[in-house]
Amino acid sequence: MKKQIFLILFILCKLTLLGQITAVTPKIGVTLSNVRDFNGMQYKLGYLIGTSIEYKLSQKIVFKPEIKLAQKGTKQNGFLTDENGFLLPDSKSYISYNYLSLPILIEYHPLSSNHIFFKWGAIYRIFTQINTKNDYNIERRKI
Repeated sequence: MKKQIFLILFILCKLTLLGQITAVTPKIGVTLSNVRDFNGMQYKLGYLIGTSIEYKLSQKIVFKPEIKLAQKGTKQNGFLTDENGFLLPDSKSYISYNYLSLPILIEYHPLSSNHIFFKWGAIYRIFTQINTKNDYNIERRKI
């Protein structure tokens, strides 16, 4: 993992010598997610925060690495069981997953106008944390 992060940082440092930084853009947003294969699960609001840097490599090609922290998850209304298997009625559970995303994108602008472009790339996601909360303060899972 340390090697991969070092490689990304090395590429970014190398590109500052090759291209010009043309923009630093903050990214702030809201996520709406749900976990599949669980009965009674509902959508949960989360957040997205990050930044992107644009390196103009030529008139038509822009390299755009990003770093984002996103929270996704789900909520459930229903029954929980305690450690002994007893039902705990009318409970609410919240599960949140935090991710660190590292998209590496290339933009191609075929026309002189910057309004039309094609974007390709890859994304590397690192699962950072899981948070669980319910009415009875029972932790269901730890990772």
